[in-house]
Amino acid sequence: MSERQKRNMNEYWHTYGIEFHYGDEMYDFKNHERGEIREETTTRTRRPRALELGFGLGESMCASARARPDVDFFGCEVHKPGIATALGTIASYNLTNVRVANIDALWLLRDFIANESLDECCVYFPDPWNGENKAKRRLVNPLLIELLQRTLVRGGRLNITTDDDDYKRHITEVFAAYSATWRPSAEMFDRFDSKYARKAIEEGRTIRDFAFIYDPVRT
Repeated sequence: MSERQKRNMNEYWHTYGIEFHYGDEMYDFKNHERGEIREETTTRTRRPRALELGFGLGESMCASARARPDVDFFGCEVHKPGIATALGTIASYNLTNVRVANIDALWLLRDFIANESLDECCVYFPDPWNGENKAKRRLVNPLLIELLQRTLVRGGRLNITTDDDDYKRHITEVFAAYSATWRPSAEMFDRFDSKYARKAIEEGRTIRDFAFIYDPVRT
């Protein structure tokens, strides 16, 4: 990390970071069981909860939090320099509706997020893992879908964005197996500019946004 990123971690992690450890209780966004996102709130009103998986430098996440102050945003990322950069952005805008964690997305969803506690989830420009025998490492996979079906509320939204043609086909194939629980939607999130979006445009790649609603068939 750069010196600035190190300062961001030292100064802002305690305020905006959430740590998860083996054996911790589930993080229940509905009841704020582990740390108030908005500490000045005295009553626990039900605010929409949005989770970004792999937020990179946090550009889109922070822009979304600024544009939608009525929504509580939570992001996870494994790259510490990116987390440190995001912490600096959060602090510079004094955002009270954002928290971040340094943790793998699937581990977070599997072991630490309570049932039906998320309203929205987004995955922007996930690593395409191109090449022989690498596709199995892609974040968008049946395990992710199963975990979201537990952690999202009925009617919850999922957005996925990629500039990789193979990944576009992969996403379509994965969700074809879940037509009974997920339906495509024309309603997109407000996805804001980021380093990854700019790079895709500069290199002439077409960005594709996918939107799905978790809407299981009632029996």
